[in-house]
Amino acid sequence: MCFPHGSQAADVTGGMASKVGQMLALVEELPGLEVLIFSGLQPGMVPKALLGECEGTKIKAASTL
Repeated sequence: MCFPHGSQAADVTGGMASKVGQMLALVEELPGLEVLIFSGLQPGMVPKALLGECEGTKIKAASTL
């Protein structure tokens, strides 16, 4: 499911743009942290994500090399 112009449903938790912004700030604060955004609508995705077997959008700090 793709929403190129944002979700048409109300998001009481602040919306994806806000969540991604918060995660960007968090990974900059904690450089070893990686955040994975994925759909929880498909059964079994949480265990797969915990095992590193889930595809999604990964957010991590920029390399300082």
